[in-house]
Amino acid sequence: MVDTNMAEAAIATAEKLCAWHGGRGPTKMDLRRGVSTAYYAVFNKLSETCANSTHGTDKSKRSEKAWSEMRRGLSHGVVREACLNAASVEFPPEIQRFAQAFVQLHDARVAADYNPMVEVDETEVLGYIELAKTVNHDLDAVTEKDKKAFATWVMISTKGAKDSRRRAREGRETNM
Repeated sequence: MVDTNMAEAAIATAEKLCAWHGGRGPTKMDLRRGVSTAYYAVFNKLSETCANSTHGTDKSKRSEKAWSEMRRGLSHGVVREACLNAASVEFPPEIQRFAQAFVQLHDARVAADYNPMVEVDETEVLGYIELAKTVNHDLDAVTEKDKKAFATWVMISTKGAKDSRRRAREGRETNM
């Protein structure tokens, strides 16, 4: 059975990591994992959006294997770069906010996961969780056409795609 609610589950998990239990607040590791899990909420929302954009949402009309491979096929660094560059495309404000938040949450996750010198506090983590909730809702709210355009932008990162995008910015091809 394919788990299609990973973004929502990640939000719930991040919230649990930051919760107080029996008068005890979250540990430093709980807070670090909360940052990482908030990031994975947006990563999972985007990977689901990409898979749905290419293979559809009707399970009876798609290959679950292909859908799953598409969902799993995104590379964190490549997606970060695509989101960083999304400002150069006329995506709706909701997608622009999602892309900006993706970069912010990615960078916070890398710091929380790999830099032992980084201090993370509860307020900061709760802010990241709220940011993830908000931008996931933003991505859900845009039209299917815009979701497909953004998914294409994120998924296709070859040299040829980058050249095509450059030509489009220069007015030599139709823009996305």
